[in-house]
Amino acid sequence: NLLPAVSMFLTAASDPNAQLNKDQIDHMLNAASNATNKRYIDANQLALIYSAMLPLLRREEENIKLKALDVMKRATTLAFAHN
Repeated sequence: NLLPAVSMFLTAASDPNAQLNKDQIDHMLNAASNATNKRYIDANQLALIYSAMLPLLRREEENIKLKALDVMKRATTLAFAHN
């Protein structure tokens, strides 16, 4: 199940006290990208993934924005492929 991992990622990415550095976010995005590879994703998981990625799209680092968009794209594709 993808929900616990994405939930932890959402908390860490959106908490201003967490102060995650670029490498930590990059590592979590790579893990999220791998986790959403060829897996069934339901509507709840898709909504949670979108919620986790939105704060990252507001960051200044282009590579983080691109990876967040990639995770969203993969998750959306998987959600609609199985429904």
